[in-house]
Amino acid sequence: PRGGGGGGGGGGFGGSGSSSDDSGPTCAPHCTRCSRDHECDVCDTGYTRNRRQTCDACAANCANCDTSGAGWCDRCSPRFALVNGLCKPCAPHCQDCSSSGSGWCDKCDDGRLHFAHRCDEPCTRGCRSCHDTSDFGCDGCFFFYRLDGGGSCALNTVHIGGSALLVFAAAAGV
Repeated sequence: PRGGGGGGGGGGFGGSGSSSDDSGPTCAPHCTRCSRDHECDVCDTGYTRNRRQTCDACAANCANCDTSGAGWCDRCSPRFALVNGLCKPCAPHCQDCSSSGSGWCDKCDDGRLHFAHRCDEPCTRGCRSCHDTSDFGCDGCFFFYRLDGGGSCALNTVHIGGSALLVFAAAAGV
């Protein structure tokens, strides 16, 4: 109910309180786009437009607070969960915890085992996603590795005349 028009966007005159050239207006601080000097039409991510047509900060680690207003949050930045209008951190090594909540995890960083809403254990070498941390628990591999039939990731090499060469693979699932 306070302000509106913030939460990011792109282009136009402005950007952090300056004009892109001498012919355009000078925007208010933390403004992505403006049509009048020292005012704002669209605020930077993490800011919301107030009644004075300038930008106020959302809560820390917040991507958008257009509905809840300055100092609060509607949608958190990645790696944070919304808890009572504020953004709280996910578990370590976690990309998203929006469903499970702060301190837990829905989607781990690549190379981490997702188990019981946590990402405490690394997968084995070369393994991008895994169902366990054994040498045969890989479901997908990082670039330069290939998934063998036994569930492990091997460096993608070919031997020519006694020398091992790294093979670049562009196939899906590599």
